[in-house]
Amino acid sequence: MTPNVLPNMKVRSPRWHDLLDVRTIDSSGDPQADLKEPTYENVEVGELFGPEVLPLTQYRAMRYDFIMGSRNALSGVTGSNNSPLAHPGSFSNELFEIYTLNYAASKIVGVHASEEIWLEQAASVGENIVLSGEFVEKYEKRGQGYAVVSGEARDQAGNLLARRLGTEIMRTVPGDVVGRKASSGSSARRMDTTVDRSARRVGPNANNFSPGDWFEFDPHLVTFEQAALYSRFGEYVTSIHGSMEAAQSAGLKVPIVQGQQQMCLLLDGFFSLIGPRFHSGGHIAAKFIGPVRVFSELTLQGRVFSCDGTPSTTRFECWLTDETGRTVTVATAEWTEK
Repeated sequence: MTPNVLPNMKVRSPRWHDLLDVRTIDSSGDPQADLKEPTYENVEVGELFGPEVLPLTQYRAMRYDFIMGSRNALSGVTGSNNSPLAHPGSFSNELFEIYTLNYAASKIVGVHASEEIWLEQAASVGENIVLSGEFVEKYEKRGQGYAVVSGEARDQAGNLLARRLGTEIMRTVPGDVVGRKASSGSSARRMDTTVDRSARRVGPNANNFSPGDWFEFDPHLVTFEQAALYSRFGEYVTSIHGSMEAAQSAGLKVPIVQGQQQMCLLLDGFFSLIGPRFHSGGHIAAKFIGPVRVFSELTLQGRVFSCDGTPSTTRFECWLTDETGRTVTVATAEWTEK
């Protein structure tokens, strides 16, 4: 059964573009009021979310351009149908937070620990996509409750566009958790976050790669407005990313940048390196190992780890550092040419 005929699918008017339709607040009250508390205890493995239709409107594309500033390598790029390509980052947070169809988004006080995304094919601005997800696992580690959420995005013919798998520490004190992660730095130590600058540096739309090639992008300033908007401020969602009060109540001095927004910088780096071809066969697996305060300047660096196989698969190691040189995110990526 293809998504466009699935029963009970929610379809908003073509002009709406978010998981929460906040236009209903005046007539029916807070759309989050009857949703479950997002706690580890309430997580039910096997619980399904969606399918949910999400219009990739021009407004959504413009909003994403603002969130990314100048860092949208797909801005203005068109596909085979001559329509602008939609950056997967423009719907990545909805795919990550698909579980908030059942759980109150404004009551989330958690930490995004890791994220993995596989890209299969591109979507275009102006089309509707279908999101779905599932709680696939839950476990406890070092006194924290973790939930693993899967998600996928398809076009309305049922073709897979992207899928993801992420781990979230559920209800916690983020100030304690991110401070502990920052001081340990164990994941950063396992990856050598230096490059051999005597090797070849590769830039945008590289035609070929060799092991040892390295890349580095200009620092990217993430403002509070960008972090808040990416974290659903426009849906009246209160979070540690878009509210000083919520951040300080969670033990933080200021709001922090969402891990999924950092994933957008990684995605954009590889779209810059490889071009729209990364839509087909691209894969990134990231760990968020340190807090990123709003107004941080993040720099993406990395290197080519290996190139092998037929068809050719190129593997990368990469990382984000802030303006102090502290590593905040480490990731591996690969692209198989199709």
